[in-house]
Amino acid sequence: MKIALIVNPEAGGKKGGKLLPVIEKKLVAHNIEYHTYISLYHEHIIKLTSELEIKNYDARIDDGFMDILVAGKLSRTSLLATLPKIFKGTHTSNPAVKHFRAKTVKIKTWPDKTLLPDGELFCSTPTIINVHPKMIRYL
Repeated sequence: MKIALIVNPEAGGKKGGKLLPVIEKKLVAHNIEYHTYISLYHEHIIKLTSELEIKNYDARIDDGFMDILVAGKLSRTSLLATLPKIFKGTHTSNPAVKHFRAKTVKIKTWPDKTLLPDGELFCSTPTIINVHPKMIRYL
């Protein structure tokens, strides 16, 4: 099995770039072959996933649904142990990880939080996010 790591090193206050070596070390320790792809801008990740035909737990980029993963409380050790499972699509067996599919999602937090998908300022909570199928075009 070969894993594709798609990383925006600037995402999450540059956490993407800081966590990449940790993730790569864990993959090497488990003898998992991988290739790293760097996402250069917000929409770039969509293009990369489409080009790589990434299919985890039946997630598809063009099916009109969001695949939402909610991770409960995880220690750093548990998170690192779960990482290889994420790439194999078996991470939903972890009781702390819940998988949902939806066309609309309402996000509420207390206190309010800023949402930064792929490192880009999106909005703050509470908010409603809708899927608009086939609205993004790229070459």
